[in-house]
Amino acid sequence: MTKLERMHNRLNDDFPKVLAKAFWDKFDTPIETTFDIFGTMRMISRRMDGEEFTPDQFAWIEYYSQGYSDAMRMVKTESRT
Repeated sequence: MTKLERMHNRLNDDFPKVLAKAFWDKFDTPIETTFDIFGTMRMISRRMDGEEFTPDQFAWIEYYSQGYSDAMRMVKTESRT
């Protein structure tokens, strides 16, 4: 396994924890993010207090997740060269 492949795997494995910490730091609200293997085949986040995300929180997660996706794409692309 190459260094970039290891980086890709680490980014993938650490994303839920990193997202939860960043969300807590920003909104003082705990969340959990898991991979929905039986449904959407995507990462799904939910607030641990049972409340719905506010529009600002939802938008923040979308932007944060887009940054994650961009980083994953960059690492994957670089590992092919």
